[in-house]
Amino acid sequence: MAQTCAGSLREIDIIGRLGGEEFGVLLPELGLHESVQVAERLRQRIESSAVHTEAGEAVRFTASLGVAALTEDAPSLEQLMASADAALYQAKKDGCNQVAIA
Repeated sequence: MAQTCAGSLREIDIIGRLGGEEFGVLLPELGLHESVQVAERLRQRIESSAVHTEAGEAVRFTASLGVAALTEDAPSLEQLMASADAALYQAKKDGCNQVAIA
C-alpha cells in the first residue's frame, strides 16, 4: 500500500500516517482542483492494486479520500486537517471508495 501511494505522488509531496487506517498527504504548490485530480488518481491506483498473501491469495483495498485546501477562511494547518477530515467522513458516509471535497 505504501509503495502504491508513494509511487503516485511527486517527490515534494508528503505522506504520513495520522492514526489507525488514516493517512494524510500534503501536496505543496497544488490548488484544490489539481489536488482532487491527484486524490482520484491515488484512489484508482489503490483500487486496482493487490497485495498477495503467502498462500498466493490477492487482497484488494479501496480508499475514501477527503480533500481540502488552505484558504483565507481556513489558513491554519489545524483548520485544513479538520476540513479534510470532514470531507473524508462525508466520502465514507456517501458509500466509500470515493473522493469528497471540503
